[in-house]
Amino acid sequence: MPILSIYILEHCYGCDEARRLADAMAARLTELRVRVVDLEREPDARPAALVAVPTYILDGKVIALGNPRQTDLVRDLERLLGSPQHEERVMLRRRMTSLLDGLADGREPATPAEILTPSLARFAPELKVRHLSTIDIFRDLELEVLNWLADHTTMVTARRGQHIYTPGGTSEALFLLKAGRVRIYRLTLDGKKLVLSTLEPHTYCGDMPLAGQQMYGTFAEAVEDSTICVLGRGDLERLIRTRPQVALRLLEVTGRRLLDAEAVIEDFAFKGIPGRLATLLLRLASDGGEEVIGHTHQDLAEMIGSYRETTTQTLDDFKRRGLIEIGRRRIRILDRRALELLTQR
Repeated sequence: MPILSIYILEHCYGCDEARRLADAMAARLTELRVRVVDLEREPDARPAALVAVPTYILDGKVIALGNPRQTDLVRDLERLLGSPQHEERVMLRRRMTSLLDGLADGREPATPAEILTPSLARFAPELKVRHLSTIDIFRDLELEVLNWLADHTTMVTARRGQHIYTPGGTSEALFLLKAGRVRIYRLTLDGKKLVLSTLEPHTYCGDMPLAGQQMYGTFAEAVEDSTICVLGRGDLERLIRTRPQVALRLLEVTGRRLLDAEAVIEDFAFKGIPGRLATLLLRLASDGGEEVIGHTHQDLAEMIGSYRETTTQTLDDFKRRGLIEIGRRRIRILDRRALELLTQR
């Protein structure tokens, strides 16, 4: 009997929906065995192909990253299982497509695979190459090498809240962030989330000592819907041997991140909550900006190693003193100089 395995983490974003879909598939497709695997309880069950949760794997083949719509999941499973009802729908859609194509310009009718499967042409190779050229460690590579990279990377989409990497992952890979944002964090012994960094597009993360990247018990989570290319260790080694400048770029990025990490450690060692929060607000509103947009009080608390309640009280104090103005996911800096003075405490 075919087995659909749905891999989740106990508290991951979207995992309740994954459980609901599992129940729906088990009731709808009786010829299919459905199981939900919680990787926090069964870490040894993690498959090598897993790059995000939830992930849907049918007999060893990844069929979905993140939760698909129920109708789409039923359609794809019926196609893969060879359901007679699905074949009838294929024939009907094929006839309709053939008729419409014939009326339009006399072209050959589309095949069932072309009708049912989203065309990879949407992700045009030249678009993938253009995105890869913006990654900080690849920015000066020639077109030939970028084309090679496009052929040797796998593009995936991680929805907001999905984990790209979790502690215990064994596969060495670099995750090249093309769009979206990724948060790197750890959990303290009491379950508090401590954000180490938030990565913007055009850089990378992952567990690969060769690239100066080791996660050491950290999580990588998509802050918003993100598009990521996955590059394996072997391909990175081949690239470095032929293009040593990539190794220099890796050293540059690693050096910048070490400096950022030292600044965070210094803040934790010598500053109280008001000083840390003032430093964070000024950093998030960098380049002379006056607004911090898109962060909840919980987000800010996790970035300074505090509790949400403490962070909210400190923000209210800043507001009362006329330093900031608070809106929904928006903080406007009113007195930059006063915040700068607070960063010294």
